[in-house]
Amino acid sequence: MSALSALALIDSLLAKTGKLQEANLEQAKYILAAIPAVFIEAARDPFSARALIYLLLLDDSETLREQQLTTLEQSADVAVFKALVELESKQIHLETEYRLPLVNVCLPALRQLSPEQFEKFKENLQVLIQSDGRTSLWEWVLQRVVLHQLEAVFQPKSRLHHTAHHSLKHLSKECQMILAFVSMAGQSTSADEESVYQQALESLKIDVVKLPARDAMSIAQINTALDALKSMKPLQKPAFLKACAIVIAADGVASAQELEVFRAIGATLDCPIPPIPIETAQKAQH
Repeated sequence: MSALSALALIDSLLAKTGKLQEANLEQAKYILAAIPAVFIEAARDPFSARALIYLLLLDDSETLREQQLTTLEQSADVAVFKALVELESKQIHLETEYRLPLVNVCLPALRQLSPEQFEKFKENLQVLIQSDGRTSLWEWVLQRVVLHQLEAVFQPKSRLHHTAHHSLKHLSKECQMILAFVSMAGQSTSADEESVYQQALESLKIDVVKLPARDAMSIAQINTALDALKSMKPLQKPAFLKACAIVIAADGVASAQELEVFRAIGATLDCPIPPIPIETAQKAQH
């Protein structure tokens, strides 16, 4: 895929953002059909939906996985842990591009939790993510999407829910940080990273700065910056997402990992990104 076609794909997704279209519904049906039925069934129950989210966070390392399961056996609801053990025993493979759609299927069931169940669920997410001392991109994406949706239900008056609207210029430092984070989410690096990053900043008409070093930003700083961007003026959010698209598409590869990060940012800004068109997904499988 060329840089131009990668950007065209993301432009197509942005054009459909927030719009209910028959094509989007067909794409959603296509994706659901590709996810193992046992996962879809589990996602629709508040107990097994929690188990499914825990399953998606279990580490590939057998030793660490056992430690995580031991912890959950002590801290999770008995029925939830039982469902987790049952799901894990099936050893069903889930393609990377279907992880986030599966998480979204879980959300309606998770909204049915009691406030106490939600707090325990949230605590367990943190424990699982921190179990290896680092936060992977997937862990960050899952946490952002799940907690953003659920905190709107269980903590509607949270300080994270802004009422004031700010301009891109007012939020320039936060925009710079999140665009740098998006740049670093790609699996490939190139000498053009700096120029692409600056091109994205120029598109927003904010101060152009150098791309920070990969170890210069912490997850806490990234989360703080993204939370601040929730207060962005609604009509400027598409421009910011387009700047993210410029960064993602620069190398001609819109990877599943990059699209997960892109969707997590869109979800946080209340601009959900629709699924990849069916014909594109089918081509990717051949």
